[in-house]
Amino acid sequence: MKAATRKIKAAARRALTACMGRLGYVRRDAYVRPYIIQKSTEGVDFLFHVRDQHSRLWYDLYCTDPVWLEMRFIRDHLLAPGDIAIECGSHHGATTILLSRWVGPSGKVYAYEPGGTNYGVLVENLELNGIRNVVAIQAAVGDTEGFVEFEEFSGSSMASRVHAAAMPQASVPTAKVRQATLDAHAPERPALIKIDTQGYVYQPLLGARKLIEEQRPNLALEIDGIEAVREYGDNFFRIFELIDHPDYEYFVAFAASEYPSPVALREVITRWKSLNNLSGNIHLFARNRNRGAR
Repeated sequence: MKAATRKIKAAARRALTACMGRLGYVRRDAYVRPYIIQKSTEGVDFLFHVRDQHSRLWYDLYCTDPVWLEMRFIRDHLLAPGDIAIECGSHHGATTILLSRWVGPSGKVYAYEPGGTNYGVLVENLELNGIRNVVAIQAAVGDTEGFVEFEEFSGSSMASRVHAAAMPQASVPTAKVRQATLDAHAPERPALIKIDTQGYVYQPLLGARKLIEEQRPNLALEIDGIEAVREYGDNFFRIFELIDHPDYEYFVAFAASEYPSPVALREVITRWKSLNNLSGNIHLFARNRNRGAR
């Protein structure tokens, strides 16, 4: 009887936690100190360091286990064993680990993360899981080789971003970080480019322009709302111009709870505008139809 009561109480706590997450509440037991969790995401089991409040909320309490629809789509339609994948904005490595497992030992993942703290956690999570097919690179990805200023937030690491000169003064000290361009990867013929870079979307694509024009790798893009993108220049609509090619077929999810569905590229902005006037963010995928269905 006592065991049954404990199971009922545990189930009630899980249901309450899930409800609080959907409603935007933060559990009272907020992040206090580093710890390690066991994750099971889209069929991949791994260990994971939790190092700040953003990481706790996203990777432990409310999201990504066991369902992560964005990553499921990448696994099922954009990637295969033996592929080379490039990830821009790897954060602490949860998505990197999934990509690593899916390309397998004969494949490779390049994981770009500019911030020193985030990069350190990324490397620790790769080492914790004994991953050897990932090349972690501490650098931003943009339209030119060189250096950029970067804002890194210690308690809210997912908000870390490139700081453009035209932005208001940063709320935290910035650091100069190296910036690379993706066209340098052209000789390896990557199968996938994944970009999640907090509004800094156009610049990495511009730095991959030759790669996209000549090889058309599959693309997985988190595109932030128009105001976030415009902090880096008036380039929002040019994002869609850079990836417009008849070899691509497109899929979109306007919310994290949606599985990506087919869409004509010209319809994305119209539908997004009708939903929330180009705010929030979307996940847009471009699949090279000549690579064949995955």
